[in-house]
Amino acid sequence: MASLENINQDILIEVLSKLPIKNLFQLRCVSKQWHDLLFQASRKLATTTTTLPASGLFYHQNSNYSYARLLDDTDDYDGLFDIDLGFMPCGSDLRILDSRNGLLLCLPKTGPQPTLHLCNPMTKTWSRYFQVIHYTNLSSTLDVAVFNSSTGRWVEKRVLDEPQPQPLMYRHSVFADGALHVLLPPRHRVVRFNVETGERWMIELPGSESVGLEELLGESEGRVHYAKHDGRELTVWVLKERREWVERLRIDVEGFGDLSCGLLSLDLMNMVRVFPMKMTPVAFHPSSGVVFVGVMDVVFSVDLVSRRMKAVCRVGTHCVFPFSPCLFDGFGDVSSSD
Repeated sequence: MASLENINQDILIEVLSKLPIKNLFQLRCVSKQWHDLLFQASRKLATTTTTLPASGLFYHQNSNYSYARLLDDTDDYDGLFDIDLGFMPCGSDLRILDSRNGLLLCLPKTGPQPTLHLCNPMTKTWSRYFQVIHYTNLSSTLDVAVFNSSTGRWVEKRVLDEPQPQPLMYRHSVFADGALHVLLPPRHRVVRFNVETGERWMIELPGSESVGLEELLGESEGRVHYAKHDGRELTVWVLKERREWVERLRIDVEGFGDLSCGLLSLDLMNMVRVFPMKMTPVAFHPSSGVVFVGVMDVVFSVDLVSRRMKAVCRVGTHCVFPFSPCLFDGFGDVSSSD
C-alpha cells in the first residue's frame, strides 16, 4: 500500500471532501499519520467539510448554558459530540460569550482572575491563544481593545471619533472578512473597521430609514448580512462586493404562521400572529442560510431560501449562539468580538 506522503495531497483532499461527516471524523483516529494529514489539510477542507452544516444553538437559561438541536438536524451528528464542557479547566461552570467557526469563547463564572478560553466541543480541546475584540466604550465614542494572546497585551483602538447617539447593542456588530463591522442605526450606516491597519469605511444601509425597528448585523455563508423588522416586514440583505446590498428575504410578518408548513403547534402559530411587533432578529447561522428570530420567549429559525419557519427552543433571553461542529481544533485563525 502506498504511503500517504506519496499521494498527491490535492487529490486526497478532494476525495476526503466527498466522504460522509462521520467517516471523515473517524479517520482522525486511524493513525497519527492520518491525524497529521487531516490536520495539515484542515485549512483547505475548511471550505468544504471541516465546519458542518447547522447543528443547533447554545443559549443561557437560568444562569446555565443549554443547547438546542435544530429540528432539521440529521443523524450525521449522532455520537460525534455532546454539549458537556466539563473538559474545560474551570469545568462547565462558565459563561459563553461568542461562537465562531465551531469554537466557543468562554469565561469562567468564578475565580480570582477570570481567564478567557476558546474551546472546541467536538474535539474537547481548548486554548488560550486567540484574538479577541472587546468594546471598551459604547456610550460615547466607539472604542475597542484588541487582545492578542501571543503578546499577552490589550491594544486600544478608536473606531469612531464622533459620539454615538445611542449605546451599541450586541446584535449590532460582527467580525467578518477580516474586519469589524458595526451597525450605526441613527446614521443608517455600517462602519467597517480594519483592526490591524485602523482603516475605516462607511457603508450605507439598504432600505429606507425607520425609527424603532429591530435590527441585526451578522455573518452567514461567509458574507455580512443585515436584517431588520419594521413591524410589518422582516427583510434580510447580504453585502456583496463593492459594498452592494442584495435582498435575500422579504416576508410579511402577519403571514409568518403560514410559513411553518405544519411544523409549529397551534399555540406557537398564534403567538407569531398575535405578537408580530414582538419579533426580533437575533442571529444568523454562520454556515447555513438561516436567520433566527425571537418572538416572546421562543426562538424560530427562518430559512432564507425555502422561507420555512421552525420553532427551535424557548429561552430566557434572546442572546443565542448558532453553532456548527468543527472537525479540527481550528485555534490558529480565529477572531471574536465580545
